[in-house]
Amino acid sequence: MSETNRVRNFELECLRIAVSCSNMAADVTDPALKAHYLQMAKLWPILAKCGIGADIPAGIHFDSLQVAQAQTSATRH
Repeated sequence: MSETNRVRNFELECLRIAVSCSNMAADVTDPALKAHYLQMAKLWPILAKCGIGADIPAGIHFDSLQVAQAQTSATRH
């Protein structure tokens, strides 16, 4: 598989996971779980933009999944 295809597949998989997280958020009633899935849905497109093997952008904290600052920095690159 070429590097271009590998990168494209990585990006598509990240976006697929983001959609799955959004769908799961729509299906749950627990507010904490809904918030978790929505945060994850925001995280995966950021990871897709960062690329395979990239360092996790500053501002993403997996213990609390605060991604708002990371979204801003990822769009600047």
